[in-house]
Amino acid sequence: MTSIYFRLDKSGNKRYYGSIYNNGKRIRKFLGCSRQYTQDLIKKFEYELLFNIESSTTEYKPISFEQAILSFKNNIERTGGEVKQISVITTKLNYFKNYCFSIGVNELGEISRSHANTYIVRRSQTKLAPATLNMEFRFIKRFFNYCIMMEWINLNPFFGFKASR
Repeated sequence: MTSIYFRLDKSGNKRYYGSIYNNGKRIRKFLGCSRQYTQDLIKKFEYELLFNIESSTTEYKPISFEQAILSFKNNIERTGGEVKQISVITTKLNYFKNYCFSIGVNELGEISRSHANTYIVRRSQTKLAPATLNMEFRFIKRFFNYCIMMEWINLNPFFGFKASR
């Protein structure tokens, strides 16, 4: 027996969760921000449980930065993001990716809070408006939250970042 339910976060956005019973044990898990995407994931979990397929979350599969950005971009498209917004988000993520590559960090899991803080300081020294910078940092934070949800990483290096001014 499975069910999908939602909770409203602090911003009033719906966050969908799934509840699955397996051998008398209830498993609850955050699945996404889109009902259609959540329904697809719950079907996948049911299938895995029904046929005793090991979930891909049991073993760590490293993912490249490019693959993670592409997956995030596809997720935004599925949830109704507009073309211009998707383009801006991808550009901002590529800025951060190029910064990471320039300092020798090539894997998604290698990024630490010190890298994020250094990037924030570096971008803050440009002539961009504070609102523009805050928007960029929120996009990157959202990307890392997605990576955590997909279980590619365990920690958001931008966690705790508060928009300034």
